[in-house]
Amino acid sequence: MQEFTLIRNIRSRFLKELEEHSLEELNFIPSSHRNNILWNIGHSVVTQELLCYSLSGFHCNMDKELLKLYKIGTAPDGKATQKDVDVVKHWLVESVDLLEKDYNAGRFQEFKEYTVGFGTHLTCVEDAIRFNPIHEGLHYGYLLAIKKLL
Repeated sequence: MQEFTLIRNIRSRFLKELEEHSLEELNFIPSSHRNNILWNIGHSVVTQELLCYSLSGFHCNMDKELLKLYKIGTAPDGKATQKDVDVVKHWLVESVDLLEKDYNAGRFQEFKEYTVGFGTHLTCVEDAIRFNPIHEGLHYGYLLAIKKLL
C-alpha cells in the first residue's frame, strides 16, 4: 500500500522536529492551544495503533501508559522528560514497520467499524491505514502552527 510510504514520509518529518527542538520547546503549550509539539507527534503514533490494532481486536503493541497519554481527548501537562521523547521516537519508526509487516502477513481479518471525529467512517483496516496519513498530516499542521509561537 502506498499509504505506508506516506506515513513514513510524515514520520521522518516528525522525527526531524523531535531532534531539532529542545525538551523545553517540545513541552511548550501556547496559551492559544491545548497541546504541544510532542503531544501532536505522540497522538499521531497512538492513534494509528488504536485505529488499526484495537479496532481489529488485537492488543496494542505499545504500553498502556503511552496510549493513555496521547489518545484522543487527552492534553499534555508540559512536563515530558527526554525518556518520554525517546519512547515516542522509537514508536515513530517501529509502529509503521510492525503495521506493514502484520498487514502484509494478513493478520487483520476483523474490524469494528468506527467513525472518526470529522466524520470519516472506517469499515476495515484498509480504511484505517488510508485515513492515517490524513490524520498525521493534520497534526503536522498543528505542530507547524505551534512552532511559529515558540
